[in-house]
Amino acid sequence: MNEFFDLPWRERLAIEIRLACEVAGIGKNSLIGLLKSEEIKSVKIAGRRLVVVSSLKAYVEQAAQRSFEEGKRPAPPRPAKPRGRPRKAISTSKYEAA
Repeated sequence: MNEFFDLPWRERLAIEIRLACEVAGIGKNSLIGLLKSEEIKSVKIAGRRLVVVSSLKAYVEQAAQRSFEEGKRPAPPRPAKPRGRPRKAISTSKYEAA
């Protein structure tokens, strides 16, 4: 396979938006907003929008530095929300009234 695709994201010059979201731990809309405000740099190559890795790293490091200077720690990840319709409670005892 092509050696480029075997490179870890840290060694690439630019990565896809989807991967940049995973790496930074932010949603796609947040990343698009940062790209529009030019806080993170991107390039368009062959019709694909790619995020410049050095720009993404610098932004995250600056955000962390500002956060620690203000005395705030990054928030822990939130637990996943349950999906689908809630289940009915099932009694565990035969003698409980239904």
